Amino acid sequence: GTTMPQDPTTGKSHMSLQDAGFTRSDALQLRFFCTSDHLDDKSQQRHISFKTDNKGALNAAWSGDQRQFSADGWANGWSYVTGENETPQSVIPQKTDGFSTSNGGGFWLDPFYQNETAYWTVKGTTSTGGK
Repeated sequence: GTTMPQDPTTGKSHMSLQDAGFTRSDALQLRFFCTSDHLDDKSQQRHISFKTDNKGALNAAWSGDQRQFSADGWANGWSYVTGENETPQSVIPQKTDGFSTSNGGGFWLDPFYQNETAYWTVKGTTSTGGK
């Protein structure tokens, strides 16, 4: 989309940096603030923040194109940013063994996952049935 969200909790937008008027060189790294959502047990919820300068992630942020993702890039190309209530023992992203390769999936179409165990997406429905 090309519309910025109007509210930080209810506004939804999957806007790329390109659509927002940024150039590729404007973002040198990305930071992710993540909350896990265990479908069967809300007490299993975890928080993790990490940053990456992974080329595939930067490309997806700029254009939405996932075709430069790699399992190795997600599993090794990041570092934790810890803070209050963070749980750095999360299996994502260090155990990534799968990733999507859509030319328009950005971060909302399963950008990385541990097959059959843990999936990650940005406020969207995963292609694997909402895991």
